[in-house]
Amino acid sequence: MQAYFKDFQRIAEAGAYHELATRPVPKPDYFNWTTEILEGLHVARHPDKVALVLADDHGHQEITYAQLAARANQLLHFWRAAGVLPQQAVLLMVPVCAELWHTYVAGIKGGQLLIPAASILTVKDLEYRFGRLLPAVVIADAENAAKIDAAEQALGQRIQLKMLVGEHPARPRGWVTFAGLDNLAEQAEATTTRADDPLFLFFTSGTTGLPKVVTHTHFSYPVGHLSTAAWLGLRPTDRHCNIAQAGWAKFAWSSFFAPLSLGATLVVYQGGGRFAAAPLLAALAREQVTTFCAPPTVLRLLVLEDLTRYDFSFRECVSAGEPLNPEVIEAWQRGTGQLIRDGYGQSESTAMIYNLPGSAVRLGSMGQPSFMYDIVIADDEGHVLPALAEGHIA
Repeated sequence: MQAYFKDFQRIAEAGAYHELATRPVPKPDYFNWTTEILEGLHVARHPDKVALVLADDHGHQEITYAQLAARANQLLHFWRAAGVLPQQAVLLMVPVCAELWHTYVAGIKGGQLLIPAASILTVKDLEYRFGRLLPAVVIADAENAAKIDAAEQALGQRIQLKMLVGEHPARPRGWVTFAGLDNLAEQAEATTTRADDPLFLFFTSGTTGLPKVVTHTHFSYPVGHLSTAAWLGLRPTDRHCNIAQAGWAKFAWSSFFAPLSLGATLVVYQGGGRFAAAPLLAALAREQVTTFCAPPTVLRLLVLEDLTRYDFSFRECVSAGEPLNPEVIEAWQRGTGQLIRDGYGQSESTAMIYNLPGSAVRLGSMGQPSFMYDIVIADDEGHVLPALAEGHIA
């Protein structure tokens, strides 16, 4: 798979996206993204390159590709010492923090099942999820730790390992911190993972009933998100910023697999508290973000500011999640000089339909099918409909 990722990187750097449709995606029997791509390509070739920038209003913390891999290996050793096995589940219920990336990298390498969970979940929500699959490991901040303890107690079941992130002046009983990783080895053997082994489990929002589990494999998500990287227009030299909460699939899309698969730098703004447009805009300019992805709800607030006050470095701007009204697209273009390209995907997929960089954008259109997907419009019975007919994306 390294050869395919290298070829994709070359195509992205040249902006020759039309070539992607002519290159079949190989599927090996075994694949582990952490060992083959993160470590095998990026740590091996540019260990000191910055992978992650955690920025706030006072400065930033930088984590290199080598540091990211090393801390993830320490975490994997910690899990193994606690008896955590491959294919056991790790649930994350945290704000955006460095431990998120460490956990994803470690979980992929160790063959664990990763379950992102939104911080808005209630105790009842957690009881339902724990009833479906009790995780061996839970990682949470102090605020969510209390909810996890309550759900665990209500079910009368014990979670094997509970790890705490962030500020915790009074550490809850039964929880451990990441400080226990500090003296562990920074190299670790990978678990042999098949391409079709499950990797991510997402509980959908349950808008038509109880949440349903969406499964992504070691192949479908890391490789599938090259489609997302194409939509974003990412290059290895980019400083990319994506606005997404940690518990949602869009975080894995554009804050993890897409930028790190290309060897780019991810910039994360940690504003804390309620959303404020001006500090975010200042951080985007200060950190020289070149590619930017935000949902329409955020963009509608950003365009209320005087965008011309900021010295942006944007090359590509995209949005997804819901239709973006033309007025916002036009206001953003007036203020930044960049046209927002729309895109579409679901928790069950990666980016499926979008406007590629350099393509002619028709306002109100989400674009054309990705090179990785065969898209049709179908009726309620699954029959393919003719052009211009209204139906379901399938």
